[in-house]
Amino acid sequence: MSKPDTLTAPQVHKVTSDYTDQRLDRMLRAQFGRLSQALIERLCRKGLVRVNGKKVKPSTRLIQDQEIQIYTSIGVNPDLSVKSTQLSTKEIELVDELNEAIIFEDDFILAINKPSGLATQGGTQQRDHVDKYLNHIKTSTQSDQLRLVHRLDKETSGVLVLAKTLPAARTMTHLFQSRAVVKQYLAFTHGVPNPKRGIIKFPILRDTQSKNRKMNSLKSHTKADDNEAKFATTHYEVQFVFGRNLAGIALWPQTGRTHQLRTHLATLGNPILGDRKYTPRSLNVSQLSGIIENPKRMQLCLHASSLSFLHPHTKKKIHIKAGFPDHMKKLAKTFEWNLLSAIPSPPSQFSTF
Repeated sequence: MSKPDTLTAPQVHKVTSDYTDQRLDRMLRAQFGRLSQALIERLCRKGLVRVNGKKVKPSTRLIQDQEIQIYTSIGVNPDLSVKSTQLSTKEIELVDELNEAIIFEDDFILAINKPSGLATQGGTQQRDHVDKYLNHIKTSTQSDQLRLVHRLDKETSGVLVLAKTLPAARTMTHLFQSRAVVKQYLAFTHGVPNPKRGIIKFPILRDTQSKNRKMNSLKSHTKADDNEAKFATTHYEVQFVFGRNLAGIALWPQTGRTHQLRTHLATLGNPILGDRKYTPRSLNVSQLSGIIENPKRMQLCLHASSLSFLHPHTKKKIHIKAGFPDHMKKLAKTFEWNLLSAIPSPPSQFSTF
């Protein structure tokens, strides 16, 4: 296969789990700044950006461990950045919400408490997403160019870290890829797991049979080998219970698979409240009718409550916490759960600092 003459040795970037099933153009913007769509299309058309050595389109969906070869100089260039466009009233309100959601900022990173219902990146039928508004988020320095370094599901709220410099972006991406970030979540579930503390190790693979679900967990590791599933590990500890019907659970994912927490809890038999993808239709929710208003319309009760990691520049321990969303606070009040006490220390396996 012939290769472009621009450079004999390309830049090579391996696709991590953070970018699995994401578009190539989204990944390039996350790594190199707000590049224009026209530039990315031109690079792909000329074969200057390839995936596993093959010419691709900007819309190509990526797979973990693929190699992206870049045969030209590419990086942050203000002249190639996406220019701010006239925002609609609705978009201005969303930008204001994102600016109010800033919970941490220094010279290298910024973190927001991402609201539930807002996607991290664009995709099919995703008109609004955090990535779209990165250059509208107000930072302390006008020259800052924010970049995504990890993702949260659209319906999941909580800590989302953005890098302000390219070196910080590369370091943070490596921290997430190497599992050097301690991620803590809180979920409200149907039923109470037994035992109340444990480790879930169900492998996860893409669900090709369901139009609704995206991923699937397998209890059998033998089947996992046949289906090319990825290993996944989640530590959990029950914090609150409401009889036998509901539980509040602290979660620490040791791996970062797509929909890991949602599919792990569903396979365990305790799907997350408001999870319409992974809650089985056979689950009887009638017992919740007297407790929760419209339980079938409940928002997903999964919140990324904190992240801990070594700062990409100072190397000091950083611990960022995000307040709980209104729909979870309202439910907690109904159940008489004190969410402020739902911040246990992570299991010993996470004592990396």
